[in-house]
Amino acid sequence: MGKNLLLKALALPAALFVLVFFLYPVLLVFLQAFTKPLPVVWSGVFESRNLFVNAFSQALVSTFAAFLIGFPAAYVVANFDFPGKKMLKAVSLVPFVAPSILVALSFVIILGYNGIANRLLMGVFGLSEPPIRILYG
Repeated sequence: MGKNLLLKALALPAALFVLVFFLYPVLLVFLQAFTKPLPVVWSGVFESRNLFVNAFSQALVSTFAAFLIGFPAAYVVANFDFPGKKMLKAVSLVPFVAPSILVALSFVIILGYNGIANRLLMGVFGLSEPPIRILYG
């Protein structure tokens, strides 16, 4: 009983959070997109019916092809043992791990001791040590 009460007590703040920080901004963008006149650059894009047909058909074909390849492959990997199965599963995780690694690498490239921001500040202000030390400590 106490667990259900706690969940109900947390549901209202969670719903308010989603409403204020997700739904409200999306609604504002949606309303502005359809109430303000389009800039000249975008007006030709939205007038072209072929653009939307082409984009939709390409998305449909890509989704269908991914399903045709991915569904049987997932079935085989899940239900059969074969040489290289561990390697295939490891390689299939790369798209999920790569964005995190790239974010960490970009922080190092920009904010590291020899990063772009520190080299710029050291050059501009004539400093001998990097002023930004938020990484590695």
